[in-house]
Amino acid sequence: MSKDRTPARRPAVEFLVEPFVEGAPGPHVEAAIAAFRSRGVTVDVGPFASSATTDIETMAEAVAAMVRDALAAGATRLRLQVGADGVPPGVGTCLLYTSDAADEGVEV
Repeated sequence: MSKDRTPARRPAVEFLVEPFVEGAPGPHVEAAIAAFRSRGVTVDVGPFASSATTDIETMAEAVAAMVRDALAAGATRLRLQVGADGVPPGVGTCLLYTSDAADEGVEV
């Protein structure tokens, strides 16, 4: 519950892992998806991005594992948008990505 006694919204994440080849996800994409699925979270895999919704603690663990595992498996960029479930994209969201992750690290 939030301070005003309304139930807190569940976090939702949308993510894109690069490099991306339609119809042939590499091990870096599979690692990102597995970070959620291994925690019992259903991932909706779409043609341009994947998405998931879960409780905040599981989301935090899954996102951390996704960043770690996808980069270790060869991802060059991760695009994440995290917001409250049911809130249209772009409203109260955060974008985190890496640009040539091996050289520059994570930008926020």
